[in-house]
Amino acid sequence: MRKIPALLIVLTALFLLSLVSGCTEKSAGMAGLSLAAPAKKQADHQVVIMLGREYGSHPAILDAVIDEYGLAATGGLVYRMLYPDSFTVNKKISLTLLSDAAALANTSTVITVGAPEGTVREIAKIRRNHPDMQIITLFPSDDLISVEAVSSLVIDSTSAGDLLADEKTEILPDAELCTLLLASVVFGEKNEPAVPPLTRLNAALETAKKIQKTAKTGPVWKFSSYIDNETNLRSWNHVVVGNVSGGVE
Repeated sequence: MRKIPALLIVLTALFLLSLVSGCTEKSAGMAGLSLAAPAKKQADHQVVIMLGREYGSHPAILDAVIDEYGLAATGGLVYRMLYPDSFTVNKKISLTLLSDAAALANTSTVITVGAPEGTVREIAKIRRNHPDMQIITLFPSDDLISVEAVSSLVIDSTSAGDLLADEKTEILPDAELCTLLLASVVFGEKNEPAVPPLTRLNAALETAKKIQKTAKTGPVWKFSSYIDNETNLRSWNHVVVGNVSGGVE
């Protein structure tokens, strides 16, 4: 039998070792990439969520929603739009991109959080073009009565007539906003127009806390229907957030 020279064996071993090392380094490099996790299940529709300037700088408030439903880009539910980045075209801001996103065939719900002044025009356009779409407006900058007229649900921190309210004041901590946003998505997913929005919101909050496994330790808010100062009438779809204490009205 012909013997294989010792030098050839050594060289072959070194070559194979270099291949293994190269593959390991390549795998380590891929592991360092920030890749979006695939959705838990493929969604057949999407929810557009717009975060205004002050809220877009706190992306963690969407963590619970994304963990549960996934991003549309990876087959999930959430189509995320951050102001102003997602609305800038050729260095100009265009809020019409919100109504464009709502016009996509599989959009079922639009949620805005702290949207800038002027967004109500796009919300009104969405309502005209999609009468049955769920539109949930949190902490708007526009006139509340105008927003109320075109939204399925409005959540605000103060009454429309409270002139002493500081618009820059933090409304809720990030962890609680995270729960409230998750509840907003649950609210939109369970479309029950005959049920009062406040009742639906309370149920959605309980579901959100169960999803987060914080049913006993999660935030407790005081919610109440907005009451018009002049007519003393309660709003059907406008909910005011009180102090984070006590119970839910």
